[in-house]
Amino acid sequence: MANRYIIQTALVAFHQFLKGSTARVELQVWPDLREAHDAICNKGIPRADISAKFPRFDFSACPEEWNYPPHSSQGATARAERVRQRLQEISGSYKNIFLITHRGLIAFLVKGERFGLCGMNP
Repeated sequence: MANRYIIQTALVAFHQFLKGSTARVELQVWPDLREAHDAICNKGIPRADISAKFPRFDFSACPEEWNYPPHSSQGATARAERVRQRLQEISGSYKNIFLITHRGLIAFLVKGERFGLCGMNP
């Protein structure tokens, strides 16, 4: 997510944890969680610009320029699989993991038997 709308969704969803809470919250931005369609609102901005606007987030996984090929179902399917693999890899390192993305990519994430809506990794 380096799309400001998804970042704003995360800020709203975790407002209480980010303001005055003693809980340690890592806010990692994964480009593979970007939206799955090419609407203008789904375009990202350069990493330097977005990290200056949202300094609390870790944009280290993002490229300097948000310059991805146009949307395709095959590309979104591959991204969803990479997200599932990454979650599997890091699942032992965190007590809780929350993903923030929007409807387009969620449709690719929840297909198949690996995860259902609000599914958990055993």
